[in-house]
Amino acid sequence: MTDDIKEIFERVRDIPFRIPTRFGEQDFSCTGKCKILYDRLLGVNQLACYRVCSFLWDDLPLPDYLRRTPHDEECTHVYMEVFLGDRCVRVDPTWDKKLGKVFGISQWDGESDTVIAVKPTRVLSLEEGLDLIADDYTKDAIERDLVKNGQFYGAFNSWLEKIRGNS
Repeated sequence: MTDDIKEIFERVRDIPFRIPTRFGEQDFSCTGKCKILYDRLLGVNQLACYRVCSFLWDDLPLPDYLRRTPHDEECTHVYMEVFLGDRCVRVDPTWDKKLGKVFGISQWDGESDTVIAVKPTRVLSLEEGLDLIADDYTKDAIERDLVKNGQFYGAFNSWLEKIRGNS
């Protein structure tokens, strides 16, 4: 089973990270990738749950022009907890391996915690996290977020593509 879940993790991790910039676009952000991972793990009878933390964009190694692009400084991040017998391990498939020159890429042995893609400023309770995920994925919430942060998300996605092109 360990090899199966490791392979599932690696396949999801290596989907190129991309924040949707319009409602209805495929989500390959941390949340979208965790949803894919969750579904695939359930498909092999592996239990998992979503975890949510807050982080600051300025804690990431962003170029100056991105820091100056208007955006909310605080944001939320989704990762997983996978149940392995009597314990849980943190698993974060956020950054695809082609981003390794800039970000810490999670490696998972199927047994231990991975790195979390961001520096958490606060880890939400399970209930808070699930409530936030449900509230943040309504059409109205997504459209409000894109009005405030859409330009930043587009510029961030473009920057990631440049990194991948240099890999």
